[in-house]
Amino acid sequence: MQAQTLIDTFGQLLLGKQLITLPVGGWAGGLVEVTELKPDPNAPEIVFNIKHAGSGEEIGVFNDQWVFMADNFQQTGE
Repeated sequence: MQAQTLIDTFGQLLLGKQLITLPVGGWAGGLVEVTELKPDPNAPEIVFNIKHAGSGEEIGVFNDQWVFMADNFQQTGE
């Protein structure tokens, strides 16, 4: 699902949860953790920041990027 849809649907539940991203440019993609929501009010197109599980690299995710849920937090509400 697109990142904007994910944050609109789950909001604060995303913090600390795991997602899977696609490779883009120099970004390898893969398993990541959501570290911050709406990190920069001057850049509303960046809907959350993520940290790569393997490399530790951190980037912002644009609203139109595709991400996939790895955690089953829709069911638990945690």
